[in-house]
Amino acid sequence: MDYSKLAPSLAMAFDEYAEGREALADHVQEDQMPGFVAPRDFAKPARVVVTLDCSPDADFSDLEGTAGIQINDGGSRVRTAIVSFDDLARLAEHPGVERIAPAQRVRPLMDVAPGAVGIPGFRTKNHLTGKGVIIGVVDSGIDAGHPAFAGRILRIWDQEARGGAGVPEGRYGIEYTGADLVKSKDDDGHGTHVAGIAAGSDSKYQGVAPEAELVVVKTDMTNAGVIDGIQYVFRVARDLGKAAVVNLSLGAHGDPHDGTDSMSKAIDDESGPGSIVCCAAGNEGEDNIHAQLAPEPGEVLRVLCLHSPDRDGVVQELWFNGWYAGGDRVEVALAAPDGLTTPFQGVLPNGPLGNPNKAYRLGDWRAQIATPGRDSRNGDHQITVRLRPPANATGSRTWTLLVRGKEAANQRTRVDVWALGDGSFSGPHARNSMTIGAPGTATTAITVAASTTKTRWTDIDGTSREASWLPPDSIAPFSSMGPRRDGKAKPDLTAPGAMIVSAQSRDSKHSRRWMIDQKHVALQGTSMAAPFAAGAVALLLSQDESLDPGKVLSTFTYKQKPDGDTWGRGLIDFP
Repeated sequence: MDYSKLAPSLAMAFDEYAEGREALADHVQEDQMPGFVAPRDFAKPARVVVTLDCSPDADFSDLEGTAGIQINDGGSRVRTAIVSFDDLARLAEHPGVERIAPAQRVRPLMDVAPGAVGIPGFRTKNHLTGKGVIIGVVDSGIDAGHPAFAGRILRIWDQEARGGAGVPEGRYGIEYTGADLVKSKDDDGHGTHVAGIAAGSDSKYQGVAPEAELVVVKTDMTNAGVIDGIQYVFRVARDLGKAAVVNLSLGAHGDPHDGTDSMSKAIDDESGPGSIVCCAAGNEGEDNIHAQLAPEPGEVLRVLCLHSPDRDGVVQELWFNGWYAGGDRVEVALAAPDGLTTPFQGVLPNGPLGNPNKAYRLGDWRAQIATPGRDSRNGDHQITVRLRPPANATGSRTWTLLVRGKEAANQRTRVDVWALGDGSFSGPHARNSMTIGAPGTATTAITVAASTTKTRWTDIDGTSREASWLPPDSIAPFSSMGPRRDGKAKPDLTAPGAMIVSAQSRDSKHSRRWMIDQKHVALQGTSMAAPFAAGAVALLLSQDESLDPGKVLSTFTYKQKPDGDTWGRGLIDFP
């Protein structure tokens, strides 16, 4: 196996597969890594959904007919595939493959808001409604029967529907059109709310671009599914000869945070004149998921991470995703709450004969640490730590990550680490900066932070409510901060994203305190700010479909902002 082409998390899974199928089956059933397809019948091979970083001219025709490898259409530098573990080595040996990574889980991150930034007056003055432009919503789906979208949903690709042939970008799910649109449901409600902000046509709670058409992808909430969805929307738009803006109100933190991950590269490849992507910045502004350590050679620095059960009281896996410059060297170790500690581990060779992954036991917990050589995408080093709890784990516990400096191109090495899976850092190394993950780190994406334009509403029972935790007319405290790890400025701009009233899916369940009536609900998050910006982009594209991401950003006007790492260029404004 050529480990140099495998993401550390995939190398860990492959090692488990080599140890025995029973271990891998247990791993899959825990649903910790959604790319893996459990073998219900052990006569059949375990498979994994992956993203492929490829050379642009990669030719995979020699793999056609291989039962264990299925590569989807719809991309040049970034493709998705499903591959059996038995055929993973053959795929890694292909000269067109640069990197293979398992699919990663992403998660979903309006009455007064449009008026607060001048949208109604701008539409009226310029006679713009988004007509002729496609808004792509890659999310939890849409309530196709909601009156806010009547007659304007062109297609729904339901990636979770069973028994269909899929689409060229992904041979799974079902594509619905016409009367069949209502067969796809939005049980979560997130996608319906997002679509309503961008393009709802309700008279009272009107979206930003109320005459834009919609192409919806009900995604399986993996980065591979999102990539397929992005490529699908833009292909449909090209087929119809229309400009399009895709909204992504979702994200994760398993990436390098510098725009070189597969999802960001896919966005960059698709973006251009008449093809724009708007991304939510994220809601981790106050979650302490980022730590930054700068040890001198020989110095050991420690950072504490509190690992808590999830909302259901279940202790899930804890992951650390660390990165540092390719010219530096560090060693890492992990200490359990009782003081048991792994050995320090430096860079391990990961060529065709090397394995950068080592497993340790810390009491009844299993720890895996991967420290491969330079990453092919950005030349930097990645540190991946995975902690797997025993079946009977309960309660919270504090782990300690130790980083020892070895060599530094400059005086100090800078190591950035993100906690994934109900973990939060504390102490002097915890940071609120750099909490925008993929896809918001994509260079060409318009990444959107959230501001508060509304903190009061009246619920369905006539009770006056107030979001006392939100400062009025300010940046939302939950809004993730930039910059990227490489220093590039993100977010790009700010839009209203707090207590926005929009469409509610009839198949979703919300607390009555958030419901305005049976068809509308008030929600908060950068998930709400991104479709606000996407709708505004649709207005501009209906006027000039040749606009590219840079021209869109320079065409918008902005209200003053105090801090570029939180506000970007400022609050979007239409004076």
